[in-house]
Amino acid sequence: MILSSRRRWLLFGLALTAGVLNLIDRQIISVLKPAIATDLGWSDDDYGTLAAWFQGGAAAGFLAAGWLVDRLSAKWAKAVGVGAWSIMARGGLR
Repeated sequence: MILSSRRRWLLFGLALTAGVLNLIDRQIISVLKPAIATDLGWSDDDYGTLAAWFQGGAAAGFLAAGWLVDRLSAKWAKAVGVGAWSIMARGGLR
């Protein structure tokens, strides 16, 4: 299937936007560090532990996502990912 130039740029723009939002999302913990430290009384060591757990979780998630994409194909894995993200953003299954 050949995509029109307009549709190709739209898809590129959506992928770029998703990438930028992903990078912003990863940096939010460091931006909120002063507020978190003040509110919860955390030290730099506590923050480092939080950051390490976050990065470890991301690494495990990337491995799981790679396995899922290999099994389902990129098309279906994206649909499953968007669906799971939407469910969890609403507070999970109740």
